[in-house]
Amino acid sequence: MDDPFPLHSEPHRTNFLTRGIGYMGWIMAILSFFLLVPGDPDPASFAVFFPTGVILAAVHWFMAPRRYNIFEKELVITYGKPRQRIIPFDDISDVEVKRHALGAEIRIHRSTDKAVSLHPWDPRRFHENLETALNRFRGVAPEDQPPEGSSS
Repeated sequence: MDDPFPLHSEPHRTNFLTRGIGYMGWIMAILSFFLLVPGDPDPASFAVFFPTGVILAAVHWFMAPRRYNIFEKELVITYGKPRQRIIPFDDISDVEVKRHALGAEIRIHRSTDKAVSLHPWDPRRFHENLETALNRFRGVAPEDQPPEGSSS
């Protein structure tokens, strides 16, 4: 990342279930302290609820994307701090938009035959900005770009 400011930034489109898992973990961890009653001979409920809550919150923190940032030479997927995933534009072979009942997802096909699915808040705008950045990186002039309706 040469430039600290992204060309485009888009938040992750999350659903209630994903967000609920993270919140449920924090709530379980906090409420488990109320289960510690002074003089209680069996603190087993705390021993179950606290680690379970911490694990759920940690999984949500490190696994659910927060933001997608497009830079001049790479795409950065930001998760909970300090985790981020950097995909250099050299490694991107194809970008496609899959539309389905819950919205749309953007699939980034990598040179290593792996694919990464993105769920930005506004998939159309993100796809346009990603294609523009990729074409600029590859040196493709705007008149050399494929027509708007083609699948890429």
